[in-house]
Amino acid sequence: APFIRELNKAFPGVTYRVVSDDGHPVRGSLVFAVGDGAVDPSVARLAGGDGDDRPWMIAGAVGRGIAYAGTLLAAGGVAFLLYAHRGGPDRPGLRRIVRGAAGFGVLGALTALPVQAALATGKGAGSLFEPGVLREVGRDGVGPALGLGVIGLVGAVALLDRNRILAGSGALVAAASFAATGHTRVGDLATPATVADGAHLVVVAVWGGGAVLLWQCLRLRRRADPQPDQSDTAAIVVRFSTLATSGVVLAGITGSFLAWNEVRSLEALVDTGYGRMLLVKLAAVAVIGAIAAYNHVRLLPALGQGKTRAALDRLHQAVRLESAILAVVIGLTSVLVVMTPARTDAAGGPVERIIELGDAGSVQLVVAPARAGSNQIHLYTFDPAGRPAELAPSIELE
Repeated sequence: APFIRELNKAFPGVTYRVVSDDGHPVRGSLVFAVGDGAVDPSVARLAGGDGDDRPWMIAGAVGRGIAYAGTLLAAGGVAFLLYAHRGGPDRPGLRRIVRGAAGFGVLGALTALPVQAALATGKGAGSLFEPGVLREVGRDGVGPALGLGVIGLVGAVALLDRNRILAGSGALVAAASFAATGHTRVGDLATPATVADGAHLVVVAVWGGGAVLLWQCLRLRRRADPQPDQSDTAAIVVRFSTLATSGVVLAGITGSFLAWNEVRSLEALVDTGYGRMLLVKLAAVAVIGAIAAYNHVRLLPALGQGKTRAALDRLHQAVRLESAILAVVIGLTSVLVVMTPARTDAAGGPVERIIELGDAGSVQLVVAPARAGSNQIHLYTFDPAGRPAELAPSIELE
């Protein structure tokens, strides 16, 4: 008995860390006691093993936000310079913005390696250099996403003014690289969801990144010349508006499918943390869409009606606001991608109940997965002291 008591003090539970199919680290614990020893509820706070993961989770969210913002801005900026912007004194400045965004995108993406290693092992960022850890991190989806993103960004920036086709292809690969990891990799619709995710990222980059470049284009031209060539600027706006309009439509279609795939029900949308944050993101996107619609319906026609200067001034203010709200959307997205999807959170898990039988003992009933369809029912019998025991030669369940 003294040995058992000491054993329960020394080994109160088992902690574990695993990487889920969608590439996200998961931790937890099993708390137990040996023999008649009591389970210490305070042990539950030790779930996950050594240390607190919160700093690494915050670092991961910040790194993802920088990676998303830099990569999508660079990819969308390349598309803007290839399709909408045909040259001018502001082009060198716009190229610098694209190169800087690409650099931030690469740096933000690289933070995923030490963060993933720290969360998966519980040993800090230094564990990345332990044998086998880097290989495992690379296999979790982080590796392909990082490789595609870096190769795409470098190619797009390096070939921007040398080969339009290769530069555009690099931008497309970089924007879609985030689809290589995350929730869309698992589930009953993994393949179409991954394709939709990649397409969604590309059109959002073209639309959002292009809007930021348009804002900077208007700003640089106004700074260089208070009376710039309005006809050339108006032509840039018209070309980008045509591109952005298609982007808004495609972003709405692919985004709606992805949102439905992660939620699946109205209850999951309003009753889970993922669903409520998604609603906030959708509200912000709706504001951006309204601004884009105003630009297309009101400001674009004004360019051809002798109101070019006034329309460009209002457009400058509109795309600046659009860019600011887009930054909020990217921040929300960087958090959403690591939250438990609403469809999973709302589905719950196995149901467990203890049925007390008085002096005879108790029966533990487990129903899994406890939802419509095939289920398994398990019965475990215990004596009055809580020890596994045969209470009867047979049991009938109604």
